[in-house]
Amino acid sequence: MKRRSLLAGVGTTTAALAGCLSGAVGEDESDGGEVVESERCGREFVGVDSAFPAAAETELAVALEEGVYETEDDLVVPKIIDVDETYLRESGTFYAVEVEAEGDVNRFRIEETLPETEPVAIRNNAESDFTFDVRIEYAATTDREVDVETEGELLVEESVTVPAGREVELGGDVEYRYGMYRAVIEVAELELRTGETWRMWPEYAEHGTIQLNSEKEVFYSHVAEYHPDGEAVECEWTDDGELVAGPGAE
Repeated sequence: MKRRSLLAGVGTTTAALAGCLSGAVGEDESDGGEVVESERCGREFVGVDSAFPAAAETELAVALEEGVYETEDDLVVPKIIDVDETYLRESGTFYAVEVEAEGDVNRFRIEETLPETEPVAIRNNAESDFTFDVRIEYAATTDREVDVETEGELLVEESVTVPAGREVELGGDVEYRYGMYRAVIEVAELELRTGETWRMWPEYAEHGTIQLNSEKEVFYSHVAEYHPDGEAVECEWTDDGELVAGPGAE
């Protein structure tokens, strides 16, 4: 999954760091001048309490506390995670990562966010074509107790005709993220109106589907598969930057 556009409004360029983002293995020089061999872990979600190289721990600690870490040396964190595809995770909190360069200063930023997911789709399992009027509201929280109807915002409102046995994604270019959702679905031909509430969350596959079954009932279903990171070993590095556990470790 292509992650997302990060931190809108950041005005400095990231181009100067492009070289250090492309390789799986590299060498960085920490603030103390020590050369660190770095190997990248392939998880989409990396815990902030993972066993990072010492130099990366320093960068992360400052960035978590202040939102940004700056140095005139090479950054270590972009060498050990793919900052375009990886989120840092602390329990139920997620952080997006961005690196940038301004003059001689290399900068590492993190910002609390909710990761992107795949679009919600609507599937018609009946034997006839039907038109669905769908309204989806979204609340940017993973709290199951939230009232999405009163605390959420409108995400999708559209009418879509779905052929029998087919599936159509909802929202076009709408950006779906982890959080709480509520949908109201109407099918005029069936005099049917119903509502569904669900949570998008990383432990499961990210493609949710609103379905009309053969009995003309509407329900929401999530693909019952664990996210690959749910079974993957946590990342772990030595202080020298060698990846000893997690996707990509030898």
